[in-house]
Amino acid sequence: TITEDTTIYAHWTEKEKSDWVKESEVPSDARITDTKWVYTLREYTESPSSTLSGYTKYDTRRTGWGATQGPVYSDPSNGARNVWSESYVTSSNYKTVYHYFRYSTGRFASGGSDISGTSYGSNYYAYDFDYALTIAGSNGNHARGYKYYYNAANGNTVSGNYITVWQASPFTTQEWVSDNYGTRWYYQEPVYTYYYYRDVSKEAASDPTGEPNVSNVVKYVRYQNK
Repeated sequence: TITEDTTIYAHWTEKEKSDWVKESEVPSDARITDTKWVYTLREYTESPSSTLSGYTKYDTRRTGWGATQGPVYSDPSNGARNVWSESYVTSSNYKTVYHYFRYSTGRFASGGSDISGTSYGSNYYAYDFDYALTIAGSNGNHARGYKYYYNAANGNTVSGNYITVWQASPFTTQEWVSDNYGTRWYYQEPVYTYYYYRDVSKEAASDPTGEPNVSNVVKYVRYQNK
């Protein structure tokens, strides 16, 4: 009972906010104070590495070739490499060519001892052979050799006859005949790119529904009872 003038002061405590709950779990008589959305964002990346921590690999593609390797001398194909071959010369075949001079002279004072032709003139001719000439008989008209006397007595004075003398020591050269071939290979290793994704839990102050790579959108709220 109040028997005299009295001032009464009101005191109150604001009701505490709830924890975050799904919007569907809010009591019908509550007042929503805060709102947020929780969702899953799928993030994509790529890497030259065949494994990547925290990610799931979903694709692998060959995106290039490595440096050229080789040459190697057996086929390096393994189903993945880029391989090509070429023919190359392993060795060459040559023959020895003998180069001779043949002197055809006029009349000589002695058989074969003077082939300079200073007295009667001298002509010489170059000949090439696949074989080395050997000494022929001194009077063999059809002998094959490097010294050949025609119708002359060896070592005797001759008159009215001719003598043919081959150079005794020819010079030689090597003449290419053919090549031998082999096969060698070059190759490149494939370069791969690996594609990954990971799912990351996110929060947003506005509804992310419809944005790229977003799924599992759920609305959460905090509330106060009335």
